[in-house]
Amino acid sequence: MIFLKLGFLNVLRNKRRTFLTATAIGVGLSALIIIDGVMLGMQKNMIETATSGPLGEAQVHHDKFLDENEVEYTINHFDKLKEKLEARKEVVAWSERTLSQAMISSPNDSRNIILYGIKPFKEKKVNSLLDYLIEGTFLKSKKGIILGRKLLKNLKAELGDKIILTQLNVKTKELSQEQFRIEGVASFGSKEMDSRLAFIHLEMGQKILGLEEKVHEVVIKLESLEMGGIEDLPIWDKLSENNNLAQGWSTLAPGLSIISRMSNKSTAIITTILSLLVSIGVINTLFMSIYERMYEFGILRALGTSSYEIFKMIVSESFFIGLFSLLVSFFLTLMFGSYIGYYGIDYGGIEFNNVTFQKPIYFILKWYHYTLYPIIEIFFITFIGFYPAISATKITMARAIKKTL
Repeated sequence: MIFLKLGFLNVLRNKRRTFLTATAIGVGLSALIIIDGVMLGMQKNMIETATSGPLGEAQVHHDKFLDENEVEYTINHFDKLKEKLEARKEVVAWSERTLSQAMISSPNDSRNIILYGIKPFKEKKVNSLLDYLIEGTFLKSKKGIILGRKLLKNLKAELGDKIILTQLNVKTKELSQEQFRIEGVASFGSKEMDSRLAFIHLEMGQKILGLEEKVHEVVIKLESLEMGGIEDLPIWDKLSENNNLAQGWSTLAPGLSIISRMSNKSTAIITTILSLLVSIGVINTLFMSIYERMYEFGILRALGTSSYEIFKMIVSESFFIGLFSLLVSFFLTLMFGSYIGYYGIDYGGIEFNNVTFQKPIYFILKWYHYTLYPIIEIFFITFIGFYPAISATKITMARAIKKTL
């Protein structure tokens, strides 16, 4: 304990230098925590935004549907799949869909689109499609259709206008046409989605495709959003039977997982840079302290103080510099983290990896931010003190007197 007391008193000899060093280290650690927390908030924001739309948290298809994109590849044994979905406690809600490419025509123009046939009342339970509706109603009539905002503009059409959908009928192998009325306009924030997506009732989608009661896709809402990011979740195997394939959002949208790995690498790079800066700051502070107390160390050696005891004294000084820096870090993290956690950082309208930020990015504080990071910092700064401490043990009385004179 005597060496801890000496270390504490020694770092207070030059309060200004200790304060500046501890503040610099504290700012670095606080910056690391805040950057990591904001990156976590960005990941959560992107995943929530992506899964709140047509993607959902998980999906089931025929195992060839996504690769071949052919409408005849419908889900096999849909009745058995429904029983499994109802029996799984991980599944909170689910909804079936048809999914196909179609030609949409207005009196002024025509476009190729991706057409979803959905059940509105079930779709509301698995995603937030209704929240993306900016005008009109959400498929109140059987012959209603919802278009993306840019698609409506490209067709030079307006709400209430009639349009024609043209698709290949699976049963007859001939083109099938049906007239719909534009009931709603949606905006997903993504130019690609807004210019290509359209939604009609599931029954109408099955009718013009000649599918009877077959479907192409089942979208699932799970107990937690994180479950959809686990690639080896047992439920995927349970639902992937009879040549069907169940997948979570991390597999369906691999870009979201890549972003997570990129953010982890970015945090590692920032940590490395900050560690180097911290090392330089601590080493410089301790060497300046040792230089100023050169004569003192010479006297200690002359009085019989061992090298190990001097080593412990310098290392304890390094420990208290790290401890003071934690106080600064906690204060700064609490101040700035609380602000960002409450007000967020507004990136509204910015699109990244086909996901548009529609809500502010909020700071997320994890347990390791105030446990693991501080512990690592204390050990790291204490370890850095080994180098100056070893140098201090080599000071002799003759060298101390020579430096003093």
